[in-house]
Amino acid sequence: MSYCVQCGVKLSDYHKKCPLCGTEVINPNTYEFAANTDYPDYPVVNEGEASPVRRYMTGIILSIQAFVYSFVVLFIDWITGKGINWSLIPTLSLALLWFSVAYPFFRKKNSFFRLFTYDCIALIVYIMLLNYIISGNFIWARYVAVSVLFLWIIIAGIFLTDKIRKVFPITIYYILSTVIIVFISLSFAEQKIAILKLGLPVIISFVVISLISYFIIKSSSKGAWTMVSVLLVSSTLMCLIIDATLHYSVHSSIGFTWSLIVAVVTIPLTATITAISKSNELYAAISKKLHR
Repeated sequence: MSYCVQCGVKLSDYHKKCPLCGTEVINPNTYEFAANTDYPDYPVVNEGEASPVRRYMTGIILSIQAFVYSFVVLFIDWITGKGINWSLIPTLSLALLWFSVAYPFFRKKNSFFRLFTYDCIALIVYIMLLNYIISGNFIWARYVAVSVLFLWIIIAGIFLTDKIRKVFPITIYYILSTVIIVFISLSFAEQKIAILKLGLPVIISFVVISLISYFIIKSSSKGAWTMVSVLLVSSTLMCLIIDATLHYSVHSSIGFTWSLIVAVVTIPLTATITAISKSNELYAAISKKLHR
């Protein structure tokens, strides 16, 4: 059994690099094993695509059920109330259920992201129509629609990460999406100018600090330790900026209250992490201790 010369982690005979710090292992006494990984290889099971006839028949049966239930509800409403009133709500709910459950059976190729996108669009349309049927306006539905849109942006960013595989474009994507969502939400508020004065400095500070943090982390050799330190410093700065902005909007003067508590905790922690990353011996000793 050998150990890593950098961090002291125990190494197996087939390791070419340290699994913790990535240092190359040079040992003339090692030899190749048949297994090259620390985990077993599980067989990939191909279940095969369902029969098109069975898929279409399932969609047709679900569609017939949704249509029958909708017809029954509308008929009862027409007989009892001599019109179409309350039955629009369950009928609209059945339409949403049909689009989410039955409609995918009529498509040849489905993916999670595509179905998730369709469901988000259907849910937004459903909420908007439901609000209009109940009250004749879109007062509360627009807030729900923005929340669903924000959730879709988060999920879409995860799928973009698999395709782009670069941190900077994804970071810009999330920042711009957040700014757009904020401005859309601000358009619903009554005191737009006051809220804009309060939120604009925070948004600009967040964008600037995020970009600076990205370039610092990208240019550093010790990624994990630097990332933790930069995130702590960035979080502290954002807390100070938010606290100062709120204090200025209320008291017309710059001051700090709760953000000082955050700074008292994060600054010593950041200094400790920086000191550990600068000392190779301390870094190796702590890494070895944590690994065990």
